[in-house]
Amino acid sequence: MRLLLPIAARAFRIPGAAALAVLLSCQGHDFEPVEPKTIVAKTDTHTITGAPLPPKVMLVVDRSGSMKDDGKWAALQTAFADAQTGLLTTAKDLAVFGLAVFPDPSADGKKQGTCCDGSANCCPGVVNVALGTSPGDTTEDIRNLLLNVITPVGGTPTTKTLQNVLEEFARQPREPNRQRLVMLLTDGLPNCNPAFSDPCNGCVGQCVSCTSTGTSTCTAQPFYGAGCLDDTELTSAVRSLKSQDISTFVIGFGTSLATTTATTVLNAAAVAGGLARPDPDHRFYAATNLMELEGAVAEFVRVFRPCTFTLDYQPSQGLLEVAWVNGNDPEAPEEVWAEGSDWSFDPATKQVTVLGARCAQVQSDQAVGYSLSFRYVVSR
Repeated sequence: MRLLLPIAARAFRIPGAAALAVLLSCQGHDFEPVEPKTIVAKTDTHTITGAPLPPKVMLVVDRSGSMKDDGKWAALQTAFADAQTGLLTTAKDLAVFGLAVFPDPSADGKKQGTCCDGSANCCPGVVNVALGTSPGDTTEDIRNLLLNVITPVGGTPTTKTLQNVLEEFARQPREPNRQRLVMLLTDGLPNCNPAFSDPCNGCVGQCVSCTSTGTSTCTAQPFYGAGCLDDTELTSAVRSLKSQDISTFVIGFGTSLATTTATTVLNAAAVAGGLARPDPDHRFYAATNLMELEGAVAEFVRVFRPCTFTLDYQPSQGLLEVAWVNGNDPEAPEEVWAEGSDWSFDPATKQVTVLGARCAQVQSDQAVGYSLSFRYVVSR
């Protein structure tokens, strides 16, 4: 007699002797009826076909007025643009970069519709440096803007800036084997949403107006409601990026973000972006000084060549097997890796981390492609 299991990918068999023992042990006993569980054997496969193209990365940088406090802008300049240690140097050959800063620097000191009254700038950021075509072809332009041109001033129109970034990606052809990424760095919560400009919607009574008089009447004026929290729309903008296979890595910079509200807002954005930290309490990458900011940037660079993979489902019996095939030949021999020395599994996050020399193997062998399979059992 054979026991048949519904199987999605790979069969696991019960040895004959064990099956017989199960049958014999059931003789002469009465059992309460129970709802049977379906046991499914799953295989998640991560496949890279051929040489992956360098990812396209849009750096979305907050240059609001608070970025000039506590040395934050200087720290950002070092972490991103330092000639020896900055991101634009160390990752120059790994990715194709673009830049969008917010609020829009071109609106500084001007009267521009309802987003700028000549003294305060709430205008959403536009793409300052378009995504290039090859690694390194935009890094010097970005470095020059961050070091010599852009200064902190204005509000935090994060949401509309991300919408403009999505439009920039939409102008780029989608290519197989090329990641599309956003790094969002902000030191404040999103505001400057023009949808909150009507003071009669109850928003102005709950937060600070950006008007010079600070008056609150039922006559809509520029900047009424500009200080209102724009959290829901921020998460929606990040989800829109993710729906187009554009992942967002969120860095919160500064001690002012160590509040329950800030943590909730940036956690939601990080989760929506698909590159959240495994810590359930702090899903975004937090930094309060240069060293921590450089650490967060280093974590972002690891996204370019991952050694951590998230399973589709939660294993019911732990991870059973990790198998590697070098190249894309379906007939190539499979190499099963050992738990502990080659990989580890964190059930809390459903993440498999490839370790040590095996991680280097995953990264170095990408030039010819590979297939990495994770096999496990799910009870439903």
